[in-house]
Amino acid sequence: MILRAPDAAGHKLAGQVHDPSTRKSRRAARVAEKLRRNRRLWDLAQEAMRDVDPTFASRCTEMAVTYGFVGSPHIDKQNCGPFYGLALGDFAEGTGGVCVEWSA
Repeated sequence: MILRAPDAAGHKLAGQVHDPSTRKSRRAARVAEKLRRNRRLWDLAQEAMRDVDPTFASRCTEMAVTYGFVGSPHIDKQNCGPFYGLALGDFAEGTGGVCVEWSA
């Protein structure tokens, strides 16, 4: 699931924040409703991020949340900026981590 920032000020593209008074797009309404349902998760993630990197947290506009995800080696071509990864849970030694490979 992808959650998007609740505030539009300087972060979002036009039409991504739902405004009932102007009958913005259905997509914007869905984005706003998803955030409403998961607001506690957004707030906790932002709090954790502020503890680690307040500057990044102030600019963060999206968060991907997965459960039980098992990935395979791949390249995220759309991830063109910095990002953080976090794995939570009780994992056996050497498992449960997030592996990132990069080259300059």
